[in-house]
Amino acid sequence: GQSFLSGQTKPPGAIPALGSQIVTFPATIVFLDFLRIVSGVRPGAVVPYHSTLGLSVDAPAVGPLRLPIEKDGEFPVPTVPDVSVPSIAWKNVSLSGATGVMTMRVGNTNQFPLDVTAIDYALSIAGAPVAQSSIASPLKVAAGAAGDLVLALSVSTLAAGAALVRTFQSSGANYGLSGSMAFNTPWGPLRTPIQKNGALSF
Repeated sequence: GQSFLSGQTKPPGAIPALGSQIVTFPATIVFLDFLRIVSGVRPGAVVPYHSTLGLSVDAPAVGPLRLPIEKDGEFPVPTVPDVSVPSIAWKNVSLSGATGVMTMRVGNTNQFPLDVTAIDYALSIAGAPVAQSSIASPLKVAAGAAGDLVLALSVSTLAAGAALVRTFQSSGANYGLSGSMAFNTPWGPLRTPIQKNGALSF
């Protein structure tokens, strides 16, 4: 019920008879400003909207006309997914390196589904960097749900020394995860940053 966005643009050329044309409006949407305007809307919500458009046309044999158009729809306010590493299962740990599988959990706190398409991540354990990679493993996460990705992990312990080997042989450690995630939504593709610190179990 509050004004949020306005503007005007000129379509590129004529619209053919019984045809259609996509008209792009230049606009910058700042979600923090949107939240200040619409009270009670939390990140991750889907907000209904009402738009009023005026289409000015030069009709043959009639001349200039302004056609009023109204449209109701929904507008998403995306929030960053909750990405964490709950556990790592080591298969082999030696003085030269370690191999295992890492479980990466993606929690969707939005009111709409996410279709994860790619993840860039850097993982540190006990303050030491152990992995940095990009994955393109599709994962569909329903609204309010969580999904797991199981990723192979290979770590060289030569540079970190015996301290990191002892950490891997313990029951768990603190971790840090950073990077970015790309996903598709019903309203188009988005990319969000990843920043997570926590404790994981081995």
